[in-house]
Formats: sequence, C-alpha cells, structure tokens
Amino acid sequence: MREKLKDWSDPDVAMFALAQSIGLMGPIIDFATAARYTLNAATATGHALYSCLVSLVEAGILEQQAVEDGGTQFRWNPKFMGSWERDDPTLV
Repeated sequence: MREKLKDWSDPDVAMFALAQSIGLMGPIIDFATAARYTLNAATATGHALYSCLVSLVEAGILEQQAVEDGGTQFRWNPKFMGSWERDDPTLV
C-alpha cells in the first residue's frame, strides 16, 4: 500500500489499494470494471474502507487533503515511521 499511495490519490483509488492490501480484492481485479462501483462510499464495503482510510489518517499513517472540487485525496505519509522501524536501526 505504501508504494501504491506514494502520490495523492482519489478516495476510490486509495480504497482499492487498501482492499488489495488486506486481501479483500486480489491483484488481478480490474479497478475500472470490477471494483470501482463496489468502492463507492455509499456501499457498505466502500463505507468500511473509507472509514479505515480516515482511521489511518488519524494514526498518522496516511495524509489527507481537500481538493478544489470539494473532494479529498489520500497518500502515504512520507514521514510515518512505525515503532518497529524506529526500534530496528537496520530499517532506518
């Protein structure tokens, strides 16, 4: 997920990256034809994934920004470092 969200992404793209990361959607699922409508925040699955993204923002793992059209975007927080990374000098 870190690599897939290195740049600012719309919520549906971020939810797709999260869904693949947790094994909800496999790597061969096509975003445009098979996943896009399921990832709409109006569906139960989309709502759950969006809530997870917001929780990851609150934890400092992701960043969120507002965009001009009134929407929002997400990306991996490049400053995030988990405690497991801070505690292992070979990972820094």
